[in-house]
Amino acid sequence: KIVIVGAGAIGGTTAALLARKKFDVTLVCKYPELASMAGSKGMYIHGMGKAIRAVVPAVASPGEVTGPVDFVFLATKAMDMEDAVREILPLLHPGSKVVSMQNGIMETELEKIVGKNRTVGCVVGFGATMVEYGNIELTSSGEMWLGYSDRPADNDLREIGRILNHVTTTQTVDGILPLRYAKLIINSCTSTL
Repeated sequence: KIVIVGAGAIGGTTAALLARKKFDVTLVCKYPELASMAGSKGMYIHGMGKAIRAVVPAVASPGEVTGPVDFVFLATKAMDMEDAVREILPLLHPGSKVVSMQNGIMETELEKIVGKNRTVGCVVGFGATMVEYGNIELTSSGEMWLGYSDRPADNDLREIGRILNHVTTTQTVDGILPLRYAKLIINSCTSTL
C-alpha cells in the first residue's frame, strides 16, 4: 500500500503513473477540491512524449487513509514536510519506508521523526509544473535516485526502485547525500525562488 503526500507536479505525476499501473496508491491532497478532481476526472499528465489521464484515489487529509501503509512518498514543499510527516506517522508499521522526494536535504529532519531505518532519500531528476489543478506538464526528462543517508542500498530500497521505475528510470545508490547536494547546487543556480 502506497500513500503519496502532496499533489503538486512531482506528487501528482508519481500518483497518476503508479495508479495507471494499478498500484494500490492513495494521493493526499492539500485541498479537498483537488482530491475530488483526482478521484473523479483524474490527473492529466502531458509533455515529453506523454499524454495520459489517470483517476487516482485521493483524500484531503492523512486521517482519511486507512493504515497501515508500506510506502509513503513525500512530495510536499520542504516547509510543509514536518507537519505532513507527523500526520502520517500513525499509518506506519515497523517496516514502512518514508521517501523524501522534496528538493533540499530533508533526510536529517525526517529521520528525527520516523527513524533512520524508515527514511529514504530520493533525488528527482525530471521536471514538471502544475498548469492548474489536475493538469501537470512534464517539462524535462530525467531519472530518480534512491538512497539512505548512512548505509548502502538494500532489498527494501531496490523494491522502492522497482515501483518508481513505473514513473521514470530509477537507480539505487550507496549514500544519497552527495546527489542531494548536487541537486541543491543545480536548483540554486536555476530556480527563481
